[in-house]
Amino acid sequence: MDATELMKGIALNLSELTARWEVGYIDKHKHTATLKGPNGAELGFRGNGYDLEESSRLNISGVYPNYKGHCPLSFTFQYTDAKRPHITVAVDRGTSTIADDIRRRLLPDYLHWLEVAHERIEEYKANEEKIRTRTRRIAAAFGVDEESIRWNQGGGNVNSRPTFYTVIGDARISLEVLGDDVSLEILYAPDVLATGIGELIRAWADRPTR
Repeated sequence: MDATELMKGIALNLSELTARWEVGYIDKHKHTATLKGPNGAELGFRGNGYDLEESSRLNISGVYPNYKGHCPLSFTFQYTDAKRPHITVAVDRGTSTIADDIRRRLLPDYLHWLEVAHERIEEYKANEEKIRTRTRRIAAAFGVDEESIRWNQGGGNVNSRPTFYTVIGDARISLEVLGDDVSLEILYAPDVLATGIGELIRAWADRPTR
């Protein structure tokens, strides 16, 4: 079956069974395709043959949103008992039956995990803002303006790990905000500064907790 006709037929029948779905894209080699639905839902299609038109079966799975290149469900699907929802269907069963299989066998689990993904992204955004607010406050205490802060994103981290460097007197200070904790390094501190820092840390550790 022609790939465009196949995907349009599935989208039409699925729209009649649920909400509106439409063809997202069909790649130029017709190896893969997507359908886009409501509230950011998206389904990916791949055949078991060279391309969709030569395939006897379709592998269909849900597509999830990313946050800064990170899928919020990657760890869940890889390291827990949760299974990434997907189904396979025979092409010769027709687009109406394929759409009904998607509705019954795929959408309930997929839409649940899609909601979880959106919730986690909102948590990432809130945590990111909390880190940025904390970093600006600490940087200001050292006399560092926001333009001097480096907002690191890498190493598999979902949220930024901001750092900044400054020199106060002869002391070189570097700081990295790690969620609720802060990594602080002070080099070349004169004796009086090092002593004062030690006294400050001891006073903080001995502070009343209530």
